Amino acid sequence: MENLAENNAQYTPSGLARIYAQTVAQDIRGKMVPIRGIYSDKSKYSKRSGRDAICYGGFYYDVLVDEKTGDELTLKIPKNLKSRIIDGNVYAFRGNIENKLKKGRDIALSFLFVPDQILSEATFQDTTRHQNEVKVYEKKRARTEYDVDRALRQFFHNGKRPRISILYGNNGIVDADVKSALRGVENAYLLIDTRVSFANEDEIIRAIKKAEVRSDIVAIVRGGGSGLEVFDSFDLANMVLDTRIPVIAAIGHDEDDTLVKQIADKAFSTPTAFGNYLREIALGIEGDRKIEEEVNNNILNQSNWGLVCGIAVTAIIFFLLFWKN
Repeated sequence: MENLAENNAQYTPSGLARIYAQTVAQDIRGKMVPIRGIYSDKSKYSKRSGRDAICYGGFYYDVLVDEKTGDELTLKIPKNLKSRIIDGNVYAFRGNIENKLKKGRDIALSFLFVPDQILSEATFQDTTRHQNEVKVYEKKRARTEYDVDRALRQFFHNGKRPRISILYGNNGIVDADVKSALRGVENAYLLIDTRVSFANEDEIIRAIKKAEVRSDIVAIVRGGGSGLEVFDSFDLANMVLDTRIPVIAAIGHDEDDTLVKQIADKAFSTPTAFGNYLREIALGIEGDRKIEEEVNNNILNQSNWGLVCGIAVTAIIFFLLFWKN
């Protein structure tokens, strides 16, 4: 996108919005992408539904619902696909994205998805789980999310060592990965290692409650493999969202996208990535301190030099006056 600030043109709100919409369209036009969600037939709420629903220019406008968050995306469904899809089923579509500029009191850029192929279809049976997931994500959006980076830096700037309770599995060995990744900055933190059974949901919840009292941050750290189902628990997810200190999750690998990992204040793909993060924060603060010290020393040196020059000039003036007299 051209740098609009470098030319002398002045734009109206509508003109600027139109340029932005066109730029976005250029980036996504012609790209076919897969997308998955629960199909919702908007016409079911009207008198005309199914094949009798109102068709606009050969397309029907319905909704695809995110299975986890409940967020909705408008579907622009071709007439030939409408008769083949069932309200409430889970579909994977292939298609392209279109954008639409809405003008009014507030100018908005909206997106819709135009499917051209059904990749898969499944009956959505676990309605209760879907509703619980939606509630968890609504709770996350309503909760004030902690800025973990800022919190850690604030502790360091105040001259304090952040107290981090790290929950490890009873038989886990990933604590070695975290400590190895820290590489010499362990003393920047007060790390409180706690062993829990990651097969016992109640034990994890109790450990988080204890950490909440004695720590500034709690981290749930576990490697990959089987047994990650506990981190999809709604009770555990709600406990994480109710915790009054920041919660970090470093669970499994990149592909292990558990519920707790998604709703934590900060998440990492692996325990090693978590250790690397702590190291980078500590080294960054140390670098900031060195820069601040150098700046202060320069200011002090400049001040001292200015004082010396001032004394010298004053002495010269007195000498000249004395010599003249």
